[in-house]
Amino acid sequence: MGFPDWLTKFVLKGAAPLRTGGAEDKLPELDFEVKTAEISELLGRPATEEDVMTAILYPKVYSDYVKHTNKYGSLEQVPSPAYWYGMTVGDAFTYRTDDGTDVPVKCTRVSALLPSGDREVSFSVDGKELKVKVKDEEAAGPDAFTGPMADSGNPGHLASPMSGVVDALFVKVGQAVSEGDPIATVSAMKMEVKIVAQADSTVQSLAVEEGGKVIGGALIGVLS
Repeated sequence: MGFPDWLTKFVLKGAAPLRTGGAEDKLPELDFEVKTAEISELLGRPATEEDVMTAILYPKVYSDYVKHTNKYGSLEQVPSPAYWYGMTVGDAFTYRTDDGTDVPVKCTRVSALLPSGDREVSFSVDGKELKVKVKDEEAAGPDAFTGPMADSGNPGHLASPMSGVVDALFVKVGQAVSEGDPIATVSAMKMEVKIVAQADSTVQSLAVEEGGKVIGGALIGVLS
């Protein structure tokens, strides 16, 4: 067992081996019944052999994983892009529960930055509204967007389709517009997007000015 003597001498160059016995000589004894009870308490359910072995082999990683799932639930059905990069207003996916039920999930609104540094994110989950506060780690600083956000459930709200700068406003408050009339343009990275009226209406208010910065989902104006 072990490495050949000639290889050991070549590598160690006369130094004594750090260990002469096997791993069993160094590892402390483990009571599996006690460990199983410990992991069951952490999980809030009876632990399986797989749970216990994983906790033994990767204690810190497994503990972090359990705390995460206890807080947020199982994320196995969440698509990778939504998990890694988050969702923007309008993004949607279908979550399949353990009993095979398909539950539609859609991000409907992201609020302006709150004084706490959080944003309130609204979702439609199986037709019911769910709101959660999420810390916006990238929003700190003088360039943080603190303007109002469009309500996706309000057909009169015009939302910015992307982050960028308001290049132009084509209307004024009180002006009548027809379906398809341009309201504003937003540009970013040499890309320009025109925001148009979705129906014959009147401009009730404008939430931005020319040259102002916006983010995706920011409120441009309100039509009625």
